[in-house]
Amino acid sequence: MPYNYGWFHRINCDVLPFIFHTCSIWVTVVLAIQRYIYVCHSEKAKQWCTVPMALKAIIAVNILALIVAIPMFLEGAFYPHPVQSLFDSKVVFDACLVRDYSEHETYRRYYSVYFVLRALLINVGPCTVLVILNAILVQRMKEAKQNRDRLIVKRSHETRAQEQTSVTLMLVIVVTLFLIVEIPMALHLIISGVIKTLQIISLAEFLNVSAQILNFTVLLSYPINFFIYCRMSRAFRDAFTKLLCPSINQPRRDRLPSATTQLLSKS
Repeated sequence: MPYNYGWFHRINCDVLPFIFHTCSIWVTVVLAIQRYIYVCHSEKAKQWCTVPMALKAIIAVNILALIVAIPMFLEGAFYPHPVQSLFDSKVVFDACLVRDYSEHETYRRYYSVYFVLRALLINVGPCTVLVILNAILVQRMKEAKQNRDRLIVKRSHETRAQEQTSVTLMLVIVVTLFLIVEIPMALHLIISGVIKTLQIISLAEFLNVSAQILNFTVLLSYPINFFIYCRMSRAFRDAFTKLLCPSINQPRRDRLPSATTQLLSKS
């Protein structure tokens, strides 16, 4: 890789994916907390489950993700290294020599602690919170179903309750998929930190392969989540359609002139 592309490669292949992944993790936590408040503390929902509060939470998550990513710029440095071209031995260009500080004897222990703390903050912590909230939401869904089975209510109220249960079920499915993907990732990061501290070189290749597999599962979970939202949430489908094709959701009276309007235009 040419020397000039060193930082470009680091930012695009390491830093930005890490920031986006961190944001997606904590936005999922925020969504679960919001649903927990709506289901278990409905009297506070009007105060906390609002669009301004959601925007503030998303902004805070993005800022925190940027702060957590700052140490990634200090993990290594790039130096020019003259290399002969494979096509023409007379041509010499500066290749990029990467010096990884996490492999240096002086800094290895510090970076091992950093990787473990990063796993706890970005993977283990959110997963623990989501497991607890998921269990509470599942229990509330069971209680709501039992109440609907026992009580005879008005049709409109029953339909509304079923819609709320469907939204909660959708979130439970998304969170469960999230946990299936993120818990192995958290374990991998912790094990990597421990192995770097103990300098177990024999497991390095296994960790590299497992990291690629785990990253692929994370990428695979994104379209699956999108399919779940589209399949189970009509509000999401309508909002997504309106975003891509505003004319489809445009009111009919705005798209088709009425008979009176046509007569007036002809006259």
